[in-house]
Amino acid sequence: MSNKCPRCWGALELLDIDGVKIDRCGSCRGIFLDKYELNRLNALNSEAAECLNDGAAGHSTIQTPDASKKINCLRCSSVMQTVNFSYTSGILIDHCPACESVWLDNGELAKILEFLKASESISEEESASYQNTLNEIKDSANKQKESGFRSISSGGKMGSIVNFVYKMISKVSGE
Repeated sequence: MSNKCPRCWGALELLDIDGVKIDRCGSCRGIFLDKYELNRLNALNSEAAECLNDGAAGHSTIQTPDASKKINCLRCSSVMQTVNFSYTSGILIDHCPACESVWLDNGELAKILEFLKASESISEEESASYQNTLNEIKDSANKQKESGFRSISSGGKMGSIVNFVYKMISKVSGE
């Protein structure tokens, strides 16, 4: 793996954030993360991940290189692609399609962690809403089942076949 920043060619320093090994540029404060390291950082408490941004605030000589230029992956040398983190965040990051590593320019990690935190609270609200809708659907299906499936199926041989299939599905699915 290269020990030079792919963005500004500054020296990379190895940081250990609660067991997660991070490569950070001493000049532009970009961060290289191997596959799954972003997930591991997100799982840590925010204070541990914040220490990656602390050095940037007090560092008066931070370079701000052109983030639009294509860079090569530090791990496998493939050209990294600019992608929208989590498809809808609006946070553009550099992602290696070959080894799934990422390069985060200065400040992008803080934006990602903030986005993930906001997404968790939205997910809890959506989950509660979905659970209510699911319960309504289950209640409706149980009422329909209790009232007798024959009332919604056609009569004759087809109705008997439909009822038989319905009963078999109910037995197999454990309902």
